Amino acid sequence: LFLHVQCWLMTGLLMYRVSETYLQGKWKYLPVLVFALSPSHIVFAWLTLTETVFTFLLILAAWLMFRFVQQPDKPQRLIWVNIVLAFACVVRPSLQLPVLVMLLWTGWELWFRIPRKPLIFLAAFAGVFFIIGLQANRMHRQYGQYTLSFIGKMAWYEYLGAGSKALAEQRDLRVVRHERDSTELAQFATFEGGAAYWKQRCDFYDADFKAQWQAHKPLIFKAWLINILQNTREPGAELSTLTYKGGAPGFNAIRLLAYKGSGYLNMAMNYLLMPVLLLLLALRWWKDKRWLPTGQTLAAAFALLLALFLLLSSGASMWQGDRFSLVYYPLLLFAALLLIPRSAKTAA
Repeated sequence: LFLHVQCWLMTGLLMYRVSETYLQGKWKYLPVLVFALSPSHIVFAWLTLTETVFTFLLILAAWLMFRFVQQPDKPQRLIWVNIVLAFACVVRPSLQLPVLVMLLWTGWELWFRIPRKPLIFLAAFAGVFFIIGLQANRMHRQYGQYTLSFIGKMAWYEYLGAGSKALAEQRDLRVVRHERDSTELAQFATFEGGAAYWKQRCDFYDADFKAQWQAHKPLIFKAWLINILQNTREPGAELSTLTYKGGAPGFNAIRLLAYKGSGYLNMAMNYLLMPVLLLLLALRWWKDKRWLPTGQTLAAAFALLLALFLLLSSGASMWQGDRFSLVYYPLLLFAALLLIPRSAKTAA
């Protein structure tokens, strides 16, 4: 609980540090308030789940990138960007591709722009390899495979696999999922534990994926798109189950308001703010006439492309409300500050 509250507070603080650079007066508090008053962010700060910690690591990586573009003569900060992303990848393994891309870009940047700093890249590579390698080795000892997590394979079977099978058979998703859960339960009715047991479960998930991939690839992508659309417009599911012991007057009305508000915020972030920011980024990038962005455009691209990747990866699951989206709200607010037209900014 202490860690979650600290991460929640530090996320707001980092947002403010960037906001005060570009906004003046009371407006500099606006991005912080959007984050701090987000109903789902408040709820997850008090739950033993990873969203609050993951959100902080994402905005910390974006802030470190922002500090690097402010002072590109200090490439040491790129080490910390890579290391923070590696920690975030351990928290949520879906980040493996962005971590790899960031590491390759760091090597490119240091080789062509700062050729006398090879040790910076080696330090970043060693840090990322140590953090991810340590986790993969621990998972191998416990579960029999070198991986960061088996949640992805289980999620495939429970959500995306069930969705694609329901589409293929034109049946109700809940019925299909119940049948698949019963099959899995019968297959592994006795919990034995140990690496061999968990490896059998992973082989079971892998076999189902291969069979469905060979049978109906388009329906897998259709289920994936359906999940993305659902996750980007639904309210926070955790808000609907909140209870108050003591009968506080007006609690149900407040809970309903927070629940509905989280849904509207989810849609505003995904269907309004993100497309606008991606368009502004494309225009800025085109105007710079560079293959790779630099300066503020680089920091904005880092935040937005990371958010876009997280949005696309949300298609692996369903019925999650805004759990996938809320983690990158601060990234969108961060990018908005960097992409505001220059005439609207105060001097830094």
